[in-house]
Amino acid sequence: MKESLYFSYEKLLTNRAWAWNKLTNVPFEELFSEAKLGFFENIEKWEPNKSKLSTWLYLTINSKLQNFCNRYHNISPSYEETNFTKLLENEMQEESIFTEFTEEKKDINNLLKNLPTEYKEICIKIISEGKEISKAELTELLRKEGWKWSDIWRFYKEMKKILKNI
Repeated sequence: MKESLYFSYEKLLTNRAWAWNKLTNVPFEELFSEAKLGFFENIEKWEPNKSKLSTWLYLTINSKLQNFCNRYHNISPSYEETNFTKLLENEMQEESIFTEFTEEKKDINNLLKNLPTEYKEICIKIISEGKEISKAELTELLRKEGWKWSDIWRFYKEMKKILKNI
């Protein structure tokens, strides 16, 4: 049971470890190991009638990683520093999300810098997935995050205009 749940949510653990690595410079491997440990230590505490598993795991793993960074690396980021939007803005100002700068990647990085914050977050999520995502999958993701249908279609329309111009 635990193992099948783990494999279903391994990507969430990876994403949390990656985000904390970018925030604190603690090695990814240490953070990912700690996230896995937190998953297996706490999975039996989840109460399905109180929250979705993904929401509960997100909060539990973030807490575990923050405590780990505080305890073993004396790193204590403030709430603002752990805010995902703030993390993205810092990344986009100083570094590209790409390590190699081909012309195509420079164009994409420049495109991302000029997007509204909510659109930037979506693009970063898609890029960090490391695989293609269908329009249906993206729509489902946005709906789960509470987006209205009108906002989703406005996003698609605006992104289509932007992409035509590059």
